[in-house]
Amino acid sequence: MAHLNLVLRSIRNVNQLITKEKDRGRLLQGACNNLIETRGYHSAWIALLDDSGKLVTTAEAGLGEAFEFMVERLKHGELIECGQKALVQSDVVVIDDPVSTCTDCPLVEQYDGRRAMTIRLEHEGTIYGLLSVAVPAELAADKEEHALLKEVTGDIAFGLHSLELEKERERAEEALRESENRLRIKLDYILSPDKEVKNVSITDLIDLEDLQQIQDAFAAANDVASIISDIDGRPITKASNFCRVCEITRSTEKGNINCIKSDKILGEKAKALMKPTYGKCLSCGFVDARAPIIVGGKHITNWLIGQSNVMGASKKEMEIYAKKK
Repeated sequence: MAHLNLVLRSIRNVNQLITKEKDRGRLLQGACNNLIETRGYHSAWIALLDDSGKLVTTAEAGLGEAFEFMVERLKHGELIECGQKALVQSDVVVIDDPVSTCTDCPLVEQYDGRRAMTIRLEHEGTIYGLLSVAVPAELAADKEEHALLKEVTGDIAFGLHSLELEKERERAEEALRESENRLRIKLDYILSPDKEVKNVSITDLIDLEDLQQIQDAFAAANDVASIISDIDGRPITKASNFCRVCEITRSTEKGNINCIKSDKILGEKAKALMKPTYGKCLSCGFVDARAPIIVGGKHITNWLIGQSNVMGASKKEMEIYAKKK
């Protein structure tokens, strides 16, 4: 009866942890502490692993500084033998004589006269990692103890699953709030186009993916190069239909800086005129045009088209410029 009460207490404590604890680290630490306090285990440790087997985080009780050597092993992807076995089976892995069997284990000195039991943390087919405990010999051979450990690890894995679901819910709610905020801003400027603008970007009004599609279609339909930049000349969208000369120029650090400078100068000219304008770019000498995008009387971005060589920049001039970059 006393043993049964301890079993029930251990399960109850873990379930209480899962119910109230929303922090993964505290959940794992509390589980380790609980196994030592209620089950009489000498030590307990948990290692969470990602899908590739890399260490995510750990928790331990009863090991102290000795566990740091295990953590270093795990960080290098060196999983001890009992851990390797546990990951490929659902049953408890029992090591009856760790001192002589597991000579390369960094915790071997902690198992003198004890047994090791290791089991994976699994919920609905997802394996989160491992739980390993050092126990007296009589507990290692007790099938009821094995069943308890399986139930406790199942509860811990369920707790981890629940925390993942909660984080996904929070991310979804945050995404919804951002979407609602963007929609509100769009509606504000659709219904009140003359209202004062404060810190609004083009992507607040039009989704970047939609903006890119509009630009790509425009460039293809009119056979021009096109890109949308902020008021400082920094690209917002990806380039559409750029010629090879401009692609090469913008791929270099100096060339890209010069192109951004050129875009900014022509954009400021368009802003001053409050209408589209054109000019010679500072890089290859091609002709570019800029149209300011103005919302509520505020200049928020520029639509650029161009790379036309109507001014007759020669191949030699381009080669000279390229060599400078």
